[in-house]
Order: sequence, then structure tokens, then C-alpha cells
Amino acid sequence: MARRKSSGFLETLLKSAFGVGMKVHYRIDWLGRRQKVVKHHDTGKTKTYTHSDGFLFGGTTTRTSQNGHSIESGRIHKGLFGSVTEHAERDDDTKVERRYRSGLFMDRVTTTEDGDCYGCSGSGQKPVRCRSCDGIGLVDLPAKPCFRCEGRGKIGANACRRCSGSGVFQAERTVTCRRCEGAGEIAVECRRCAGSGKYRRRR
Repeated sequence: MARRKSSGFLETLLKSAFGVGMKVHYRIDWLGRRQKVVKHHDTGKTKTYTHSDGFLFGGTTTRTSQNGHSIESGRIHKGLFGSVTEHAERDDDTKVERRYRSGLFMDRVTTTEDGDCYGCSGSGQKPVRCRSCDGIGLVDLPAKPCFRCEGRGKIGANACRRCSGSGVFQAERTVTCRRCEGAGEIAVECRRCAGSGKYRRRR
């Protein structure tokens, strides 16, 4: 991997002001390992490449942080014919694989992400508000006209005994919503992962 020139003060200032580009600098950590630090101005993420020449723990490891918190860590493996693959894992257990290929004019990176669907948190179902009760869990049943006196309240000259002369057989009452069973929400299949609870994205 070619050594990239560090960004100067004015270049870094302009990139930070417009929120584009990245700053690259090199340093040595307290264990004497070489580190390459890349800060992306558009996302606010900082990725650190640490190279070690040890026999057992040699190789290059990566760590990505944002706002001072580590969000991803991984290891870079070099293959045959100059191929480079990075296997990383995020703090939400998402597996990330990046394949770096050298092109004629520019390098190409293929990223594959495997993890729990963030739309339903891996459950495959997403709760939505029940429309029948508007999220309350209770519905009001309307009053029904008395079927014996047909809502008149009287049978002949006498008051109807079924509705006591009110003409209403069953007054309005509040009951538990049958559709959501009083929960106020129902579970539907997550459209983002088609109910699988997993996602696989490649770009």
C-alpha cells in the first residue's frame, strides 16, 4: 500500500469547512507500531490502521471511531496476486467484508454487510398502531335500536319491556379491541427484511 502524503493545515481547514475529503497522517503508538489515521470530514469517522511485524500477532488491524466511540474493528488479510480483504465487526454484531481491488485508474472497494435488520431489530416483525382503536386498545360500540319495538320505545300503547321505553336495546359501551386484543398495536411483517430478520447488502 503506497504511502499517502499527509494533508496540510490549509487543505485540512478547507476540507473541514466544506465537509468534504479526508485527512491522512501517520504516527507511532506507545508499543512502537506504525499507525495510519484517516479522518473523513463528511461523516466524522476516523479509521486507524495499525501495522505490527510480530510472528503471532503480525498483520494490520483496523479500528473505526465516531465522536470518540469505537464503532467497528477488523483485520486486513492479504491474498494472492495482491488482493486485500478486510473482515470487520461492528458494535451491533454486523459482519462487514471489504474487498479491495487495484484498478487501472482508481482502486475499487466491494463492501458486503451481514447482520440483523435494523428496521425490526432482527425480529422479522414490526409493531404498528392499530387502526381500529387508534392505539388506545378500546373501542366504543354504538347503540343498537331495540329489535322488539323497532326503536319506537312502545308496543302499542304500552312501553316496551325489552328497552324500558328508551328504544335502545344496547346502550353505547366501551370494550376491548378484538383486532389488537387491547394492546393498541399489531405486529406486521417487516418489509425491509421480508420477515427474515436479517439483511445482506452489497455495494
